[in-house]
Amino acid sequence: MKRPILRFLVLVCLAHLPGRTVAGEYRKLMFLVYKGSEQVGTLHVSELVELSRTTYTLTSDVNIDLIIEFNIEETIKDIFENGRLLSSVHTRYVNQTLRANNTAHHIDGKYKLVDVDASVKYLKEKIEVTVLSLYFQEPRPDQLVYSENFQQMVKLRQEGNHTYSIALPNGNTTTYRYREGKMQSVTSQTRFGEIKFVSKNE
Repeated sequence: MKRPILRFLVLVCLAHLPGRTVAGEYRKLMFLVYKGSEQVGTLHVSELVELSRTTYTLTSDVNIDLIIEFNIEETIKDIFENGRLLSSVHTRYVNQTLRANNTAHHIDGKYKLVDVDASVKYLKEKIEVTVLSLYFQEPRPDQLVYSENFQQMVKLRQEGNHTYSIALPNGNTTTYRYREGKMQSVTSQTRFGEIKFVSKNE
C-alpha cells in the first residue's frame, strides 16, 4: 500500500521542478539580434522533449531602420517524431504584411510542402535536422539541413573548429558558431546587411 503513495509523491515533485515536465524536458534560449553594433531585436527558441516527440519553436521580433523602418516578426514550429521531422510551420510578417507561410507535413513517406501562395510540391528526402533544430544541437560536417524558409534541403559545411556555414539558394550565407556543443552565435547576410544573433545563455 505504501508504494503507490510514494510513486505519487515522486511524480508531484518532478512536476514542480523548474524547466521540466513529467513526460520530458523543456529548454528555452534567448538571442539578441544586432545589425552592426546596434541591437535591433530579440529571438527566443525552445525545445520540448516528450517521450519520442520533440517540438522546437522560434519567435523573433526585429526592427530595422533604413530609409523605411521594417518590423519583421517570425515564428517557426517544428515537430519531430523518433528523430525525423513530422511537421513544420513557418510564418513571417514584414510591417504586418504576411510574407511567408510555409508548411511541411510528412505523409506516406514524403513531405507535402505548401507556401504562402498555396503552391504545393513534394520532398522525398529524409529530414533529420532543420535550421531551427541547429539552435539545440551541433551538426555533423556536410550534413543536409531542411530550410523552413526556402522549403528545401541545404548542405552545411564545416568552416573551422565548431563553425559551420550554409550557402542559401538566394546567394546569401549563414554561419553558425558553437562552444561545447552550445550555439553561441548566428551570422546571416541579408538584404538588410549583416545580421547577427548572439546567445545570452550561460
